[in-house]
Amino acid sequence: APDPRFAANGGKSGAESLRTLERYGINYPFLLYVGNIRPQKNIPRLVEAFAVLRGDLDSHPAYKDLRLIIIGDEISRYPQVRRAVIQTRVEQSVRFLGFVPLDTLRVL
Repeated sequence: APDPRFAANGGKSGAESLRTLERYGINYPFLLYVGNIRPQKNIPRLVEAFAVLRGDLDSHPAYKDLRLIIIGDEISRYPQVRRAVIQTRVEQSVRFLGFVPLDTLRVL
């Protein structure tokens, strides 16, 4: 179940939500992962699954620009995640945002 601190649009107005998305340059459909990137979270497997999903949805007009946004630890400490992105050839479709404040997460 979702954390009760999170609601549709984070309880923010549509204009505030749009400003947040613009600030991060998000103008496309996306899947969102928020959490630790430690090995036990198996983020490389998430990236692999995303690559398969993206391939399956490539011909669907609403999802042809689908992206994966990963919010969490500093990615440079986890080269295996970056390696998975490169090996699955989704470099243009995966974004790492690092730390994002809770108020911003509520909007995403």
